[in-house]
Amino acid sequence: MNFLTLHPLLGMRHLALDEWNAALRAAGHEVEERALRRPDAPPEETAAALAAEIGRKDPAALFAASALLFTLPSFFERPEVAGRPLVCFWFDDPYRPVTRWEREPGFLDALRRPHVHHHVWDGHWRAWLAERHGIASRPIHLAADPDFYRPLPPEGRTVDDVVFIGTLASRAAIEARKAALSPVLAKAARQVEAALVAAPFGADPFALVEAALAGLPERLRAEVEALAVRTPDALLALRALAWHLGKNEVRRRMLRAALDAAPVTLFSGNLEQTQAGAGELAALVGPAPHPLHFHNTGNLPLRDLPLLYAEGRLHLQGTDPQSVLGGLPFRVFQTTACGQALLTDVKPELLACYREGTEIACYRTEAEIAPAIARWLTHAPERQALAAAGRERFLAEHTWAHRVREVLGGLGLTRAA
Repeated sequence: MNFLTLHPLLGMRHLALDEWNAALRAAGHEVEERALRRPDAPPEETAAALAAEIGRKDPAALFAASALLFTLPSFFERPEVAGRPLVCFWFDDPYRPVTRWEREPGFLDALRRPHVHHHVWDGHWRAWLAERHGIASRPIHLAADPDFYRPLPPEGRTVDDVVFIGTLASRAAIEARKAALSPVLAKAARQVEAALVAAPFGADPFALVEAALAGLPERLRAEVEALAVRTPDALLALRALAWHLGKNEVRRRMLRAALDAAPVTLFSGNLEQTQAGAGELAALVGPAPHPLHFHNTGNLPLRDLPLLYAEGRLHLQGTDPQSVLGGLPFRVFQTTACGQALLTDVKPELLACYREGTEIACYRTEAEIAPAIARWLTHAPERQALAAAGRERFLAEHTWAHRVREVLGGLGLTRAA
């Protein structure tokens, strides 16, 4: 079958969509990629040319992973596009893009068109789209490519530590985001940051934003309400800052707890110079019984990424704030694909993907992290059995080939991987 992937802007990429396209091609399908907007032509002109091409090539379905496409609703009304299946993947929090563009004429109507099939990675956000905007969707999870992410023999590993792969926002980047806020929103941001430090592990930073705004004096609440009408993106900027603060706090506490049990190697890229480096991370984590080893992987070629997931003896995972019921990150699937033991926090939808205690190890509070690490590092045969069972489950259910079969089957397109 032939398919077409739509990017909202020329040159814009989406990692999950790239991996989805690779899986389609591996299954024997033809996939072409096109951009809805180009810098050298008016949007309507580009959309008309693209619609005509779709009419000529007659793809079985269209695929996308960005709500930005729907800010040009006239494209979806063109006869060559209307009625053709379009699958839109949501592997992130839909709140920001939908709230940002819901006032744009035709945007929500385009999202609600009957031929648009939304696949959303988290049950909380599926419910939010349905209840708030009348947008139906189906569940989906991320995945990994077993030919790309695969185990290394023990002699190929260079790290014997507990491993975490990820970043923390730098203090400079956080302060820059605060400085861009209005004074009243900056005050709310400071309250959210203080509340996160005092709150239980994994506290919802978005709920803390609502609490901070609700707790403002009446005059300041009125100012926020006026600002929301005048500049809707201002509140979204506060929410984006809260996301970074919440992510940092989960990762900071997770790393500090882990260091009570064992050395930790942190693989963290910083090409954009907005992430915390070795010195700042050491200060964030604070004194600990075991060392934190920092490796800047900003220049690591994408082809070498699987080498990181195959390193170490046990991998840590802490879910980001946009994930509520599910929203499982790449890290879960990439780690199990590489045959590594995974110690992760728990989201309800995670436990439908992997069995706790036999395929993955779990913690629910930061106090459980160090004892869990000590247990799994001490008992090597159990850890190896956990890793092997996790990889088995990955191969049985969580490759991109499985996602292709699920999605194409839902469209009634029976030829799959």
